Amino acid sequence: MNRAEELVYNICRRSFLSLWSYANPKGKDSGKELCDVLVVFDPYVVIISVKEIALAESDDPSTDWRRWRRHAIEESAKQIYGAERWLKSAAQVIKSDGTRGLPLPAKENRRIHR
Repeated sequence: MNRAEELVYNICRRSFLSLWSYANPKGKDSGKELCDVLVVFDPYVVIISVKEIALAESDDPSTDWRRWRRHAIEESAKQIYGAERWLKSAAQVIKSDGTRGLPLPAKENRRIHR
C-alpha cells in the first residue's frame, strides 16, 4: 500500500466503516487488485480508488497538468468503472490474501457508489 491508500484505509478503519472495509480486494480470476478500498454494507457497495501521483514540473505547465490528470484522475476512474463492471456479476468479496470476505448484497438490491 502506498501512503495515499494507507491514509484512506486508516480513515475507514478508524470510523464506523471498519467492519465493512476491505483494503486492496481482488477481482476477476486473475487475482488482480479490484480497487484500493471496497466498503460493503448491504445494499451499498462503495468503490474507492486513490492515486499518489506527484505533479512533474517541466517548462510546459499545461503538459504537466494533462499528464497528472491522466495518471491521477483518468486511471483512477478507469479502475473504478472496471471494478463496478466486475461487481455487477460477483457474489462475494475476495480479500487481498485471496480468501473470501463478506457476500455481496443481492444483485437486484445492490447499490454501487463510485
